[in-house]
Amino acid sequence: MRIVDLLRELRETRALTVVMVSHDLAVVAALCQEAAVLERGRIVSGGTPLRCWAPPGTPTRDG
Repeated sequence: MRIVDLLRELRETRALTVVMVSHDLAVVAALCQEAAVLERGRIVSGGTPLRCWAPPGTPTRDG
């Protein structure tokens, strides 16, 4: 996770925006404040990582 720690440090100390494309949801959750889920090239969910990956119909996702 050294790269993730470096990206987090750079983001915080230099006010950088990081755009990450990943299949590793744990890394995205650790680094990103906002996320988007794509399906066939289209955004199907967006928001905080917790909201994006919550099952449909739950208060975390829909409320």
